[in-house]
Amino acid sequence: MTQRSGAQVGSDRLTNGPRTRPTAVRPTLAAGPDQTAARSIVAPFDPVTYVYVGLGIRADEDERDLRSRNAVENLLRQGASKQATGAIAARIAAAPPTPAILAAFAAADGTVLYEQVLANAELPDEAGCQSPPPVTGLLAWEQNCPPHLLVVTDRTGADITATAGAGHPEKTWTVAGPDDEIERKHGPGGWSQPSYQRRVEDSWRHNAARVAEEVAMGADSVGAQVLVLSGDVRAVQLLSERLPNDPALLVRHITGSRAADGSQATRRRLVEQALREAAGAQTTRLLEALHENLGPGGLAVDGVDDTLDALARGRVATLLVQPSSADSRLAWFGAGPTDVYADHDAAELSDSPIRSGRLIDVAVRSALLSGAQVRVIAQGTPAEPVGGIGALCRYATH
Repeated sequence: MTQRSGAQVGSDRLTNGPRTRPTAVRPTLAAGPDQTAARSIVAPFDPVTYVYVGLGIRADEDERDLRSRNAVENLLRQGASKQATGAIAARIAAAPPTPAILAAFAAADGTVLYEQVLANAELPDEAGCQSPPPVTGLLAWEQNCPPHLLVVTDRTGADITATAGAGHPEKTWTVAGPDDEIERKHGPGGWSQPSYQRRVEDSWRHNAARVAEEVAMGADSVGAQVLVLSGDVRAVQLLSERLPNDPALLVRHITGSRAADGSQATRRRLVEQALREAAGAQTTRLLEALHENLGPGGLAVDGVDDTLDALARGRVATLLVQPSSADSRLAWFGAGPTDVYADHDAAELSDSPIRSGRLIDVAVRSALLSGAQVRVIAQGTPAEPVGGIGALCRYATH
């Protein structure tokens, strides 16, 4: 498989290789799906109207109408335009009742910049009009469903499902192995039994090799970061032995088979759990890389001042942030990706239009617009960066 996209540091820091300080960035781990949508949301310099609102499955028509009117009133109080609030209200009214969160963002002229139903998300209702708009809720939901392949295999072939991540469509197809001498391993008796068993084992291996080829192509097509395997134990073993060694591809196993044995009913839940675990492992790797590369001349920074300085220099490859509703810190920014400032006096020296915004939102905007990845760290995660903000960098300073 080709190397995954995303700029992270030091493959020797994420594997069992020698622990030497890296001198250049090596793209070894992509963390989460493509963040193009979030990039388009934060691009405007002017305020964006937004809402995160629950779509409870028991909401009747009257309740949904009330929710829409409350959102409109709340947004208008915060300075949102009538066109933007109308567009948001229409999206709330049109969304189907479901155990999910609707995230919607609109420009002042009513243009909807992006909307997405966040299935199974756990976010408080929030609405506002500000620049930059908060997208960490959206990013946190996306990173729990990274690009992946689900492979349910047996000794004849496999069913494969691939997706580029949360919010992207799934594609499912079936792979049939080239050999069909697999009906019974115990075959005819007598002197021919050992020979028959060898032919059956060879058939299983050939079929596994064919599935492995298809998995490699499917993984490349969606930039898969996680491979979820299920099915016949021996078939899974043979397939695993034939997959390319890609340290950026995390492998998880779940129960279930291709047979109509009832496992299909719980498969989606098991896949979602496996993906969340893989996302947690990605975050752990990034935090390990952060701490291992801190220090003078290193490829990592943490804390507000050093991280904003790295963003202003265009050094950041991956920004790590830990948002909190109680965080009232501010930063200042201009229209450009690297126009970020830790204090108002420095911002005024830029001699360009500036705005203030919530620190984490300003940092996230700068990272996204400069082509960096953003990783959202949940509250209570061990080894979070100082001040809830840090970054892995493209190059070191001297």
